[in-house]
Amino acid sequence: MTWNRVSIYNMGMVTKSFVLAGRASFILANPSGESVTVKISQSREKRDAQGNVKPAMHWVTLRHNNDPWDWVGSLIISQGTIKPKYGSSVNPRILSIANWALDCVWKGLTMPSGYRLEHTGRCGRCGKMLRDAKSIKSGFGPECIKYV
Repeated sequence: MTWNRVSIYNMGMVTKSFVLAGRASFILANPSGESVTVKISQSREKRDAQGNVKPAMHWVTLRHNNDPWDWVGSLIISQGTIKPKYGSSVNPRILSIANWALDCVWKGLTMPSGYRLEHTGRCGRCGKMLRDAKSIKSGFGPECIKYV
């Protein structure tokens, strides 16, 4: 099994707007069947003691195959990369795979032949199960698509 960078890709339904919508979850699978599931949840804006708005954070949780979920850090939106939390115990290889997938999304690239990058069938904004074909294709439910 290899996770090599390839110059020609074939992207699924995962887009930058989907990733940043608030409750995105997607799977990256390689030709041998190994997979990494990524969840990116947006926190709410908060105010400090002086009333200044603190920007919302995007928290990243990873799962390799069927291993337990592991909160790994936050998403650096300008770069489309994961900033690991201090003392993170996540496997560096799994983190680099997730960053590679995000890099493909941020640059609008597609996945190599045999690789899949697809959402998990849940709305990227609210997390509810998607039921109709149009929603499944876009990654957003009929109400949430209005806000994206």
